[in-house]
Amino acid sequence: MCKYNDYNLEEIKQNQIPASDKLIDLLDMIDDYGLHAAVASSSPKYFVESVLDYLKIKNRFSNIVVGDEVSSTKPAPDVYLEVLKRENMKCKEAIAIEDSYAGVCAAVSAGIPCFAYENPTSGEQDLSRAQYKIKSLSSVSEYIKTGPINQLAHVWNK
Repeated sequence: MCKYNDYNLEEIKQNQIPASDKLIDLLDMIDDYGLHAAVASSSPKYFVESVLDYLKIKNRFSNIVVGDEVSSTKPAPDVYLEVLKRENMKCKEAIAIEDSYAGVCAAVSAGIPCFAYENPTSGEQDLSRAQYKIKSLSSVSEYIKTGPINQLAHVWNK
């Protein structure tokens, strides 16, 4: 019998589902600015790492925190709090990009400014608790270029 996550992973591979639109551009910009990107997921490590390997982006993240590494999964803030701890950052020095109700709740509960991404693959979600609502990841790139997070680049580069 196939596990749920194994089924989803096979479906991703069979349908050749790509990374979210503009994700690679966003990761390139994060690299160009000398910032860090991390993953905070409720999914099990095997699944998260398999998807990141499939998309060939696993090495783009400085930390990957998954559901089987924390006491409580989203909507609890545990995965985000663990990322902050590993990155030695304060919540206001980070941003979260979320495409689910549970994820938005987790980021907001952790005190991290949250971008709610209307991801076409995530279905209808209540993202109303997020500070920012975006339809494209390019909006996050613009925020990094012009917003308050740009002023934090010197903190991350130390």
